[in-house]
Amino acid sequence: MLQTQSLASISSQKVVSQIKKILDQEFIPQSLQITIRLMSDEGECFEETLDSDGKNRSLLLVLPVVNQFKQEIFSYWKQVDLSKYPSKRITGVGTGIILLLGGIYIISRPCSLGSCATLPQAQQLAQEGISAFETSPSPESLSVVEGRLTEAVEKLIKIPWWSSYHSQANSLLNLYQGRLDNLEELNRALNQAYQAVDKAQNPPLPAGEWRTIQELWQEAISDLKQLPPDSPFYSFAQTKLKEYQGNLETIKQRLQAEKQSQISLAKAKEAAKLAIVRQNVAQSVEEWQLVYATWKTAIKRVQEIADGTTNTQEARQLLNTYMPHYTKANARLQQEILAQNHYNEALKQAQSAQNSQQNQQWSSAVSHWRSALTALKQIKPNTFVANEAQPLMTNYTLALNQAQINLKKAVNLQQLRQSLEEVCSGDKKICTYQITPTLVKVNLTSTYMQQVWQTALQAKAQSNLNSQIAILNHISHLEKNWQTLSNRFKTNIAIYNDKNELMVNYEPNN
Repeated sequence: MLQTQSLASISSQKVVSQIKKILDQEFIPQSLQITIRLMSDEGECFEETLDSDGKNRSLLLVLPVVNQFKQEIFSYWKQVDLSKYPSKRITGVGTGIILLLGGIYIISRPCSLGSCATLPQAQQLAQEGISAFETSPSPESLSVVEGRLTEAVEKLIKIPWWSSYHSQANSLLNLYQGRLDNLEELNRALNQAYQAVDKAQNPPLPAGEWRTIQELWQEAISDLKQLPPDSPFYSFAQTKLKEYQGNLETIKQRLQAEKQSQISLAKAKEAAKLAIVRQNVAQSVEEWQLVYATWKTAIKRVQEIADGTTNTQEARQLLNTYMPHYTKANARLQQEILAQNHYNEALKQAQSAQNSQQNQQWSSAVSHWRSALTALKQIKPNTFVANEAQPLMTNYTLALNQAQINLKKAVNLQQLRQSLEEVCSGDKKICTYQITPTLVKVNLTSTYMQQVWQTALQAKAQSNLNSQIAILNHISHLEKNWQTLSNRFKTNIAIYNDKNELMVNYEPNN
């Protein structure tokens, strides 16, 4: 092979002639077919073939493969010790021409002549690697497959393009290179999975790190999905795919829990801050209900924070802080509710007492006033309605006292009526009565007056001493009853005859 900047600068016929002389001097067997190529830096190639019959065939080529061939030739000769090969300097050919024996290079390339042992060797290497993986699918056996396939590819690459086995070798090369590409995707997925597992070793983690781990699992899954069904690693990849998808789902849950914990923590703190503000000014039942509900919300948000997040520890501390406030707010709320209930009950009983008073039902009035006072006394001093209950206590006490007085009067009046009824009633009614707040007016009946008068006249006319004494005793007993009633009920009792004339007035003794 000769190299020059341009074929136009030399005479190809002279070069071929000189080379033939050199070959003759080197005793190259005439039975061999010898090809001589002249190559320029511009990519032109002039090919001269010497058949065993001495005929020449020339061909001028301008092909992309020429540059490849040139690189292979010169790469080869850089590694060859030229001192081992006898050569003659070629003169008169032109400046920059170097003569090398291309035929020797061609013969030295694998599968250039005769059979090709490289192909079965490469196939055996590839099969050994894949069989080892199929026997024991694991990341370790993948490295064995990669090594065998790499060796096979390296062998196939050495088969030159002019070899009759080049097409078969190229097919295998594409197949094995595809397998190596599959391995690269699989190894990349395994490496991403390893990174994801490594990063998740010490939970809890911030949301940003969980997001990074999630992306690693997603990338690993994406790489696994790239493997075609005809790949020998497809079944292994599918197993890993299911495993990684499960891991991805777990990471998504961890990420969601972490994000939710951040949201819940912020809401808990916000609710607690609001609860404190409301608690400082709360007075009525409605206001304490709002305080209690706000603390309840804060605690609920804290309890929403799942275990295993970066906020779990803080959530527990906040729960310990919030619970006493929540308990206190609940106790105060119940106290205010109870106080309000007592206050409402007092108002209700007072209204009932007033209704009873209007109906002169003093016993009922006293009972209701007592119930109203009992309800007021059960109101705690520090409650919201305590200030409103205090003046009611005074008013209700006065009302009770007055009701008791009226009740006593009513009882006395009832007893007085009964006593008057007993005195005035008998076989024959001897009197009638009217009761006023200051006086009891008793009117003796005309029938009674006539009977007493006639009995007295008859006894006197008959000088019936016993009858006279009986009449006097009767009158004395009746007078005694009037005085007793006056003393007992602290009221004046005026006795009138049947003509409504005052006969006697009994006043209570001190």
